Formats: sequence, C-alpha cells, structure tokens
Amino acid sequence: MNIEYLKTFVNLAQTKNFSTTAENLHVAQSTVSNRIKELEQYYGESLFVRTNKWVELTSSGSKLLPQVMRIIEIERQAKEGIKSIKYKSSIRIGTPHAAYRGFIKDGIKEMMHTYREVSYKVIISHTRELLEMLSDGLVDVVFASYLPKNLAIRVIAEVKEPIVLVARKEFNESDKTIHITDLCKFNMLQSDLGEAFENWVKDQTDTALEYALSIDQINEVIDYVINGFGFAFVPESVARAYVREKKISIVNIDGFQTYYQKHYLVVKDSEGETKALEPYLEVLRQKINVGKNSVGKNDAGKIEV
Repeated sequence: MNIEYLKTFVNLAQTKNFSTTAENLHVAQSTVSNRIKELEQYYGESLFVRTNKWVELTSSGSKLLPQVMRIIEIERQAKEGIKSIKYKSSIRIGTPHAAYRGFIKDGIKEMMHTYREVSYKVIISHTRELLEMLSDGLVDVVFASYLPKNLAIRVIAEVKEPIVLVARKEFNESDKTIHITDLCKFNMLQSDLGEAFENWVKDQTDTALEYALSIDQINEVIDYVINGFGFAFVPESVARAYVREKKISIVNIDGFQTYYQKHYLVVKDSEGETKALEPYLEVLRQKINVGKNSVGKNDAGKIEV
C-alpha cells in the first residue's frame, strides 16, 4: 500500500475535512477522495462516516488509525536512519503529557547538554499507545503509568507521587482545608488518573463523584481550574509547577487519605539495548529523583521510592 495513501488517511482522521486535508497535503480534493476510496477497497471496510461538511472515523477506521500511524513512523525512522550523518545515535522517549512536564522534561534538557552527539525524539501520548510503540521498537524508553501484563519489559525505575486537589489561585487562604464530604458539593473536573483512582475516591467518599467536565489530558484540566470552573485531582508534580507560577492552589482535605500514583521507567527486556541506553537512563533516574529515598534495587533493576 502506498505510504502517501496512509498519510492521507491519518491527516483526514485529524482534520475531519476533505478540503483541509487536500490543502495540508498540497493535492486536489479529488485525490484525497480517491485515496480514501482505494484504502476502503483494500481493507474491505468503510473507514469514515461522511456528512456534508465533516467526516468521522468508523469503528474500523478507529481500530486502523494507530496501526497506520506506527507504519508511517517506521517508514520515517527508516529514512532518518539512512540519512543521519550529524548525530552518532538517537534516543526516543515516550511519556504521557503530565509526566513529561513533571518528570521527563528536565532530564531531556540535561541529556541534550551532556550528550550533544545524540539526537532526541519525545513522543507524548497515552501509556497504552506508548507501550505498543515500545513493543514495535518505535521508542527506546517509556515513562508508563502502569505495567503491561503481556509485554516483556525491564523496569529501570519506579516512583510514586501523591495525587492532590487543586483550585484556582484566588481560593481563599482560610478555606484551603476542606472536609472530605465537601467534595460532592463542588464542581469537580476529571483528568485521566485511571479507574483505580476513581474506585479509591469512591471508597473514601462512599459515593462516586460527578464531574462537570472530563478531559483525558491532565494539563488541559488545569486550564479550567485556573479559570475558576472547578476543582480537580492531579499529580503533585503537575500541581507543583503551576503553584510556583501562582496560577493555582493546593487544597488540603480533612479526613482524606493520600492516594499515591505509581510511574515506571521501562525499556524492552533486552540486555544489549539496556546497556546501550544506560548513560541516558541514569540521567532520567536522577531527574525524576529516583533513589533519593530509595529502599533498594532488585535483580530486575527496579528502584523503589
């Protein structure tokens, strides 16, 4: 299958508009239509639901999209591998958006300063997609929010951080401690902290929280908090950055036990690959403060904090 057809499919899935996709790819709109028609004939499935102005992925299209994106990435990396002259090697790091700002960003800056002969690529996505990319060899290291059951990986480091409640910066100083029962009275905004956290909150409050807004990107939820639309639970590493900028406040909850979310720095279970990455992994360990209060390092290379 022509790689340009696959790129057209991805672009249309993102823009949801044939004319916009044609402009982006510098082709005629009829070319976009023909490419999508060819793909649908090739796969034997309808990939888009069409309306007068917009298109949406069908169920089959949604399933195909991540696979096609990986094919395009493999093709791109193959080209880069052939052409690369300036840099001796490269490292590809996958991380969720919130973890990038809270843990990974400073590590990348340190690596770029120390290892100038290396090129770096950061892929920001959800843990599930990043682990799939790790399995496919499209990234070298992933900062994951959970460990997969069916993927052979090596845990390089394990950290845990508290989840905190945040509110707008104008939240009255005297009101910065609330009772656990007050949570059900507030406008709550939901970020993607996982099912385990939601079940834990339900156990603490004896009821499931109702949310005025749900977004699967934690940093996007913060924007609504800043503008006074409600309260949100977020990882402390994310909250800390915004508190320093005096954009939000952390709210203490009386009668609420702290929930700790775990993160894992992982690579594929290959001794050779891990050894080659070791200098960079050590920088990441230091920048995410792994080992600061460590209790030990086991045979698998996992450091617990």
